[in-house]
Amino acid sequence: MKITKKHYQHMAAAMLPLMEKYPKPDGMSDKLYRWEIARGAGMVRFMCDELYSYLNDDHIDTALRNITGTR
Repeated sequence: MKITKKHYQHMAAAMLPLMEKYPKPDGMSDKLYRWEIARGAGMVRFMCDELYSYLNDDHIDTALRNITGTR
């Protein structure tokens, strides 16, 4: 992954509580789930301000897949 350890940890800390509270519903795609959890955790501004300066959507999605454990 190209994301820095600090940024990855920041995202994981924000997203994990939401994942515990809102498990993936049946029928929802893995990709939609991980991006909705990121959005719900307030990561959109962080992604725009920090991550997109050195990552693209594919790199961010790889980090989200690792955080959520989805494919």
